[in-house]
Order: sequence, then structure tokens, then C-alpha cells
Amino acid sequence: MEDSATIFLSSAKVGKDYIIVEFSKKLSFYEKDRLASYGFVIGNSLKVLRKSIMGNTFEVSIIGSNLVIRKKEADSILLQEAHHAD
Repeated sequence: MEDSATIFLSSAKVGKDYIIVEFSKKLSFYEKDRLASYGFVIGNSLKVLRKSIMGNTFEVSIIGSNLVIRKKEADSILLQEAHHAD
């Protein structure tokens, strides 16, 4: 059951790899389009690099770039933990 659980990016653990599975309906078309231009597309993988002390921003690595997004966007991106074949 834990394998298929989804969480918001704002709850993701630093150092873990995730797959983007969905976006919240509360994001506007403009916000979704802007995030997509940065690589936040369903199916893409990302790694959480760090969170600010206050939890207002989140640095992630996605498609070879490090980006910082605000909590509002992080609260709207649903992730599933990526499982690597060993």
C-alpha cells in the first residue's frame, strides 16, 4: 500500500527521488503552463534537494536543472516515490 501512496511536493523528503503523477485542480492554466516550461510534467522524475528553514521554498533537481519553487506550487504537485531497480 505504501508503494502507491501519493504525497504533495511540500511533504516530500529531502534526498528522495519522486515521479510527478498529478497536479491539483487549484492551479490556474497559467501556473500549470509555467511549471511545465520548467519540466514539471506528469511522468518526469525529480529529486528534492532542500527545503527552506521556514518551509516557504523547495529546491528540486528536475531534468538536469536545479529549481526553487514556492510552497503554493509545492502544495499543488502530487508525487509518488520512485523505486529504483537494484
